[in-house]
Amino acid sequence: MKSFITLFILTLLNINSIEQKRFEEVQKISIQEAELILGQQASLKEQTSGIKNEVNFFKSTFVANEIDAQTNKLGHLYYTYETYKNAEEANKLIQSFMQSNQNHHGFERFKDFGDEAFIITDQTNFITFISTKANKMIRLKVNKVTSKTSILALKRIANKLMNTV
Repeated sequence: MKSFITLFILTLLNINSIEQKRFEEVQKISIQEAELILGQQASLKEQTSGIKNEVNFFKSTFVANEIDAQTNKLGHLYYTYETYKNAEEANKLIQSFMQSNQNHHGFERFKDFGDEAFIITDQTNFITFISTKANKMIRLKVNKVTSKTSILALKRIANKLMNTV
């Protein structure tokens, strides 16, 4: 009986490990995509994944290789992909985000990006894009906007990401 329980636990751990590996492999943003958004060469600074509060997540951070001479800023791109237990949880969260940001200048809602999507920017410091599709959510944030940052590339890549989930 003891060996059966041990085998059962090892099987569960292996399944979880396989699922996490599949999750990590599918939902990444490439360095080339990050460079298109930042408008210049960049490096992958950090990449993490895991499960927190029953939400699977994958995060990556890209940093421009040089300070933009025109703005004297160094661009960072933060990407997060999350899978919630159900679509209602993801929808509830994005509705909360939209409600708290909808009156800010620079808020724009999108209809053709997954189930719900919006972007908010002050055009000098940050651009944040959040979208859901079923129980999945992606977030892209550029923090420090430079003269080279491409909001068009961000929208195009966000749309591609949403179409692959």
